[in-house]
Amino acid sequence: MPLAAEDLPFASGSENPGENATVIVAISHDHLDHFNFRTLKKLPENTRYYVPHGLEGKFPSRYANVIGMDWYTQNTIGDLTIHFLPANHGSGIYSHEQDQSLWGGWLFEWNDYRIYFAGDTGYSAVFKDIKSHIGEIDICLMPIAAWYWRHRHFAPEDAVQAAKDLSCSVFIPWGWGTWIMSYEHMIEPPRRLQYAWDQMQPENMELQMLKMGETYSSELKKPAIQTKNLGSHLFSD
Repeated sequence: MPLAAEDLPFASGSENPGENATVIVAISHDHLDHFNFRTLKKLPENTRYYVPHGLEGKFPSRYANVIGMDWYTQNTIGDLTIHFLPANHGSGIYSHEQDQSLWGGWLFEWNDYRIYFAGDTGYSAVFKDIKSHIGEIDICLMPIAAWYWRHRHFAPEDAVQAAKDLSCSVFIPWGWGTWIMSYEHMIEPPRRLQYAWDQMQPENMELQMLKMGETYSSELKKPAIQTKNLGSHLFSD
């Protein structure tokens, strides 16, 4: 990964979030590239975890601040509202425990921004349903790799269509370039995304193809918010 857990400002202590601030980690599902205690144990003990319903039971008792959420539910911390939304994927690492917990994406509403992280997902009409429930999105963080199992992972053109369904203003791809977990070449996803973008020509939507480690600062005529490309996942500030 371009950035280790210890290098995150809130994990290393190099950036003090403030005495009353809350560090939040939202987990989309329990597959090991998204949920791994080797990483979580490196984060501050007071971290608040938002997880799909059923996954909270997998945390040891020393993790005292874990909130499990169902689809289309929300939780509020100060000025931040967090929504858990459905996706076309699944959960379970082993064959005997498939789909014992939920999976999905997250919507963060803060300071007039609506930022959506899709998690792992395939395409279906669920994105039109999400739009009918929550409205338009400012920034969409969309996976674009591992389409060998396409009903559970976007091909790049599926991600663009889902973003159109959600009326996204900014499209930021993730999920490629660090983990070798599929059959396509490591740099095929951004190439295919650019081709899909040129063919589909989504209106009123901006493509931000971040380089590894690059930070994007929004220009949506709102107070600044930043997103950093960590390769397989993204970190928002």
